[in-house]
Amino acid sequence: HFNDGRAMAKTLYWLHELQMEKGAQIISKRVDDFKEKFQHKLGRVLDPIAETMNVPPDHTFGACLRAEEYGAGDL
Repeated sequence: HFNDGRAMAKTLYWLHELQMEKGAQIISKRVDDFKEKFQHKLGRVLDPIAETMNVPPDHTFGACLRAEEYGAGDL
């Protein structure tokens, strides 16, 4: 028998609150993807743009423009 309120504290702490603390956390896929991309991982360098560096070797950056009819040599 304790007189410090231990039993009362247990009765005020509902069972579903205990289960919520111990259970799995439900998070959205968007949040999970963001955390995976931007949180530090032990032993790895943080590189948030690493997936954008994967381009095929024949990829051309920028807009492809047609050659104009007249050039600098015509001036």
